[in-house]
Amino acid sequence: MTERRADIGDLSSPLDTIARTRELLRQSHNTDATGGSTPHLVLRELVCDLALDLSSHFSDMPCTRFIGIVRRGRGPMGWMLPRFVPHKVIVGRYLHYTPPVAVSEEYTHSVAQIAVVALGEDGSLRRGVFTGDVMFPAGTEPVSVPVAHDDLFLTRVPPSRLLLHDWMGGVDPVEGASPARVLEALNTIVKLIADGAANDHTLVQALLEPRKAQDDSRIGPG
Repeated sequence: MTERRADIGDLSSPLDTIARTRELLRQSHNTDATGGSTPHLVLRELVCDLALDLSSHFSDMPCTRFIGIVRRGRGPMGWMLPRFVPHKVIVGRYLHYTPPVAVSEEYTHSVAQIAVVALGEDGSLRRGVFTGDVMFPAGTEPVSVPVAHDDLFLTRVPPSRLLLHDWMGGVDPVEGASPARVLEALNTIVKLIADGAANDHTLVQALLEPRKAQDDSRIGPG
């Protein structure tokens, strides 16, 4: 029987793969253009800055509102006297859910764990995990990727209060979403607010125009 000898290319392929992988890792941590920080950290900081700006329009955000229970300080007593801060949902991500059970012809019931990223009225981005009852339209189930605040599967999530931690934007699913995904969601919310303001301005102009014309008619020609 002729002994099969491995081709040299087969032997070098794993080494080439390792070299390519190391180069990709090096590039992912390249800090030359970011002043010593990784691109991931820089993007997270930019997202947090945008969130802080957006918080000045907190009441205009068309998102689910709930009360976040947050640490008062960094010390061991931080959770002894927590703060209760209004938050609005930015994105959510289903971590687990039980098989849906029909409760009517239109809806099914499930118990789910959902990672939520939310913006506090104080301008901080935080994350938490909601565990509780959810309702799905019959014949549908949620996806495992982050979804926007107005997604059907985030309706009334969370319903009231939720324990929250600082959002770090890491790869762990409990972080809810990556900085890039949160940035996309924040930009969408900003556009909704801007469109709403433009519509309000148009409506105000339409309502004031007859009054202005009436006032001008009373004054008459100059």
